[in-house]
Amino acid sequence: MELSPREFFQGVLLSEFYKHKPEFNSQNTWFINVYNGIGDAFFILGLLRGFRKVHKPKFLIIVVREGLLPITRLYKDYDSSIVLDNDFPANVNHTQAFQPNELIMSSKSFVNKGDWIDLVTSNCIPHVDWYKYGLKLP
Repeated sequence: MELSPREFFQGVLLSEFYKHKPEFNSQNTWFINVYNGIGDAFFILGLLRGFRKVHKPKFLIIVVREGLLPITRLYKDYDSSIVLDNDFPANVNHTQAFQPNELIMSSKSFVNKGDWIDLVTSNCIPHVDWYKYGLKLP
């Protein structure tokens, strides 16, 4: 039986994470996926400080594939990481939830099921605003 991305995150990754890191509070721990190419990683990681200011998470955890670890080490705006062999098995139907204990998929292809890409490309909206929108930043 194959797990959906949401079942994989909620059932496998979260339970293992809290089992190995009991000091983290599940009520105010936020998870952000850092994935795709180098550009996505830099944009998402570069906005984490702003995410902390706006949303005030107690703990901020990134989910990242092993190949992006050298980039993540350039940033200190997260408390811990979940490292995977590959990018998180996401699809546009993963989840639109934006709260603690949900995996925030802030890249352009996942926010609002990718339906806003045509809007921003046809209106010349800067790339950084795509990620700000995905992280609900001003």
